[in-house]
Amino acid sequence: MALTIGTILFIEDDHLLTRCYEKWAAKINFDSEVVTEGAEALMVLDIMRPDLIFMDLTMPGMSGEETIEKIRETDFETPIICASGHAASKMRSKVYDIGANDYLEKPFNFQQFQDAVFKSLKNKN
Repeated sequence: MALTIGTILFIEDDHLLTRCYEKWAAKINFDSEVVTEGAEALMVLDIMRPDLIFMDLTMPGMSGEETIEKIRETDFETPIICASGHAASKMRSKVYDIGANDYLEKPFNFQQFQDAVFKSLKNKN
């Protein structure tokens, strides 16, 4: 078993996608923590600091945008990658403005996921 190189916090309410993301993370030697909504993510972030946050923008409860804003109130360094089925450039621009580091349009493949993760971590360092 390979040593992991970090932890990704996934904020996603679709259980099929989270299983896929967890497999992809393991394939590139990352541990995963999964939560299904923004408020739950904020509680987890009070007790752990992942190396990267990968999140959906459309979730029950707190919106993805509001979740990013709340995270950025206390954490300016952890890279945030957003994933959404909405291709609107306004949405992409907005999440960059409020603190996201990257944006993937659903559906995306493993290579796109891997590239976004390593690009975001490289830019962090």
